Amino acid sequence: MNRLLLMSILFSGFALSQTPDPTPLDGRISGTVLGADNKPISAATVSFVEQSALSITSAYPRQVKADSRGHFDSGATLKHAIYDVYAHSEKDDYPDRTFVFYRSADFHPETVQLFGAQPEAKVEIKLEHKAGVLTGSVIDADTDQPLDASVSLVNMQLEDTPYGMNGKSAHAKQGKFRVLVPENTDVHVFVLKPTPPNEPEWSGFDVTVHLQPGETRNLDIRLYKAGTP
Repeated sequence: MNRLLLMSILFSGFALSQTPDPTPLDGRISGTVLGADNKPISAATVSFVEQSALSITSAYPRQVKADSRGHFDSGATLKHAIYDVYAHSEKDDYPDRTFVFYRSADFHPETVQLFGAQPEAKVEIKLEHKAGVLTGSVIDADTDQPLDASVSLVNMQLEDTPYGMNGKSAHAKQGKFRVLVPENTDVHVFVLKPTPPNEPEWSGFDVTVHLQPGETRNLDIRLYKAGTP
């Protein structure tokens, strides 16, 4: 009896192993990423997010890089499904609009359906609006030496958003920083220099900026230690 049961289990396992995968990974999405000026965006990051409540791909999307002509290709590697496809390129001032800090009401990813035998789809992704660009120098007010400092930004239009989701952090390295900020939005900027224990605290700096798409603003920030004139 035990021998018959064992043979039944082995046969069932063999039969399951011969069953074709109901969701083969042979779907393909390719296309081009263009900027607001209709010129290709080289090295843009393109994301493919499966539209499924049970999928973890929204948190960890499949991503590829566009080539020097803005062309991208997932290869025949995608599951048969419906996908949201979008792109970003920090170097060209186009932020990741799925990040809450940068999200805008007119952000709409391209929707692509992959069904049938070895499905393929081509899509053109147009990046419509550049972010604002905030640059700055952080200097010791007494010595004129550059300072490493933390730069924190808060999107003031997202005050009701849970803490941490309405902000972004950057770092001034050797006194310099560059960070993208949401366009047409009040953004509060805080700059702090960490103070080692038992040493005089550094002063802080804060300001609210409101930049237009593609606008660059530079901040010259001078910090000083408590007790210095």
